[in-house]
Amino acid sequence: LEKLCGQLLKTPRPFNQIKQNKGMVLKMTNSLYHGDQVFVVFEIQNRSQIDYEINTLELYRVNGTKKRKASYQEVPLKSVYQFKRPTKVSSGSTVQFVQVYPKFTLGKNERLLVTLDELNGGRNLNLKLR
Repeated sequence: LEKLCGQLLKTPRPFNQIKQNKGMVLKMTNSLYHGDQVFVVFEIQNRSQIDYEINTLELYRVNGTKKRKASYQEVPLKSVYQFKRPTKVSSGSTVQFVQVYPKFTLGKNERLLVTLDELNGGRNLNLKLR
């Protein structure tokens, strides 16, 4: 796992999912399937004047829409392995890391939701993906 994650960080891949909020930028690449695992490269960029301490970065599989709450469901996907995941992003810096999840596929009406929460603050990002 460590060798493949290191290789993913060395080879540049385009970030196709981007979310910005209050000086923070969260980027994500397309997932890479290898065996029975999914590798996802994340990049966090801190453009603000304050350091960003990461509390959680979670990935959810979402069913339904929030308009019809009776059928809305967020199922968390647990990370199997984290490679070079920081606990803090300094002001003006950018970090890349890889998270590995068990293999999953999205159904017709499902999408992904990535949440990044700050430890002692309100700069939280939610990235909604098809």
